[in-house]
Amino acid sequence: MTSEINPKITAFLNDLWITDGLAENSLAAYRRDLENAEKILQKPIETADKKDIEEVFAQLSDAGKSTASRARARAALNRFFRFLNKQKIRQDNPVEHIARAKIRRKLPTLMTESEVLTLLNAPDLSEPLGFRDRTVLEILYSSGLRISEACNLTVAQVRKSEDCLHILGKGGKERIVPMNEFASNFLYAYLEKSRPALLGKKKSDFVFINRRGGQMSRQEFFERIKKYALHAGLNPEKISPHTLRHAFASHLLAGGADLRSVQMLLGHADIATTQIYTHIADARLKDFFQKNHPRA
Repeated sequence: MTSEINPKITAFLNDLWITDGLAENSLAAYRRDLENAEKILQKPIETADKKDIEEVFAQLSDAGKSTASRARARAALNRFFRFLNKQKIRQDNPVEHIARAKIRRKLPTLMTESEVLTLLNAPDLSEPLGFRDRTVLEILYSSGLRISEACNLTVAQVRKSEDCLHILGKGGKERIVPMNEFASNFLYAYLEKSRPALLGKKKSDFVFINRRGGQMSRQEFFERIKKYALHAGLNPEKISPHTLRHAFASHLLAGGADLRSVQMLLGHADIATTQIYTHIADARLKDFFQKNHPRA
């Protein structure tokens, strides 16, 4: 990850990569935000003072940038100046006393248990790809995986004796996630029959294979889950692989699981990220009350 404009931005991104192990997409977002701030100010970002940073946010607002985009830019600038402090290049942080943009978090789409079941039953199990897709859907809902984690899952990460998966998540963080009986049965049957049919004479370490014997991509499965949603009578605009991860978490909490356990299963670094699902459970309870109480 390099910056052709400012070597200090390059040094900052390299430090992030080494110390935090941030993914390439995250590093690219930091670079864009910092270089965009330089374009606005027409000077090296490390020389900016508080008024300069306020000007950056004013222009982002005038350009119609969303609250989330401005919050991300603030986070990038804040971490950059903290890096300069650590390197003793600067002693102050001009971002520190600028108020954070308040983000109204959008609640994820909530699927009911019956909707999940309808979606799970959509693939054609007589086809190797259909059996693969059913297995992926079962794994996403059973274990709360990100679709990227499912795509990158290797055979060596499947712990058959324990019915669990050894997952390498964001930033290379490891976690062990269990599978329910439905998911494990589909996975073992897929590994025994459908996967060899898809592989043919090819070899691969990856669990989920495409029709050409290569690694299944996120985009491929994203398109296929939309097709299954449509087939199941669900709104394809509201269904994605991540929707099943949301369903996994919200259904666990509705069933009595504690927040900390759900955090560990999801691989969230901060429990505040997991707390969004308590709001979903509260909203669902309120909706149930409104529909069923005689005086609601």
